[in-house]
Amino acid sequence: MAQALDGIRVLDFSRFIAGPSCTVMLAHMGAEVIRVEPPEGEDDRVIGPLSPQGNRIWFTGHANHKKAITLDTKKAEGRELLKRLVAKADVVVHNFVPGTRPALMLHYDALKEVNARVVVAAVSGYGQTGPSAQLGGFDAVMQGLSGMMSFTGAPGTPPMRAGVAWVDYAAGYNMGLGIMFALFHRERSGVGQMVDVALLDAAVFPVISQGMVTELRLLDVPRRQMGNEGWYAFANCYQAKDGWVVLTAGFDAQFYQLMEAIDRPDLVNDPRSRTVDSRWKHHEEMHGIVAAWVAQRTVAEALAALQKHRVPADKVNRIEEMVEHPQVRHRQMLVETPLGKGGEKATVAGSPIKMSLTPATTGGGAPGLGEHNAEVYGGLLGMSAGEIAALRAQGVV
Repeated sequence: MAQALDGIRVLDFSRFIAGPSCTVMLAHMGAEVIRVEPPEGEDDRVIGPLSPQGNRIWFTGHANHKKAITLDTKKAEGRELLKRLVAKADVVVHNFVPGTRPALMLHYDALKEVNARVVVAAVSGYGQTGPSAQLGGFDAVMQGLSGMMSFTGAPGTPPMRAGVAWVDYAAGYNMGLGIMFALFHRERSGVGQMVDVALLDAAVFPVISQGMVTELRLLDVPRRQMGNEGWYAFANCYQAKDGWVVLTAGFDAQFYQLMEAIDRPDLVNDPRSRTVDSRWKHHEEMHGIVAAWVAQRTVAEALAALQKHRVPADKVNRIEEMVEHPQVRHRQMLVETPLGKGGEKATVAGSPIKMSLTPATTGGGAPGLGEHNAEVYGGLLGMSAGEIAALRAQGVV
């Protein structure tokens, strides 16, 4: 079956999460993604726990459905091979720190001389320009820089980061969208361009977009820690007899439905709860009323009433419960894929984007180090087995 990115070839020099999460989504949509790493392999191959049979678990989640070749670009022969690969590529992705040797080697200004149509997508901590551009950056650092850690967590607790590397993934999504923008522009102009994505931008975008800066500047109201409560939406986690329920009543009508669900229709017109502003002023009292209602019920009983009245609510699951959720399974978000040698299986994420005519394909295992050297150097570049063997002997591949 045809896929959206059939015929698009991506050279992927990225590692860890932001870049690889982008390119794995491109691979799922049909792009030929060729992971390029030094002959000794990249660091992200050897982090995380080992399976019972000694296979690395973490790497598979961001490398499945890709090809893998080795290339030492520190050697002159490696740099010549790089040019030949770029000449046949549509997209080059990397996450090297701006100003470093590999970043300069893979910069759009250098690669466009080889292939005027190539799109170069670079993700870095702070972006390609500016006073902090040459600093390294990771997800947790950007969560802190963005201000978000300062108001995440229960009141009075130290700064708290989110439990997943959401900045990395947001940057990966931004990169994927930027690549699509650039390819669309190339279809009309015939010319590639640079896509500059920063973890910093991915982190501050939601903080700024949700009005927090404007609130501070116009109202002198800084965000503070509120745990699981919402600032404008009535939201929280509540303990039931056998677990926890999370709900959000995002606007007036939903809050009124919540009051109907908990048998408190009298609060619909109560001055304490009639509007967003009044609910905010009396939030502790309002949350106490809902908490007392949930506490008297099981999770299933609470959800039955809440969902009957169309209040957005569900169970706070542990991971082992989430994987059994029927909707998660229906959406094909749990995909079994080969894990190294020995017949083991890894569970990777299915595509979060569902296409009606060109669906994603997931389930291909992560490639071994240099697994596709013969296919890429022989099939794509037309090199003989002897030439490839000679390059291997020299440490070039």
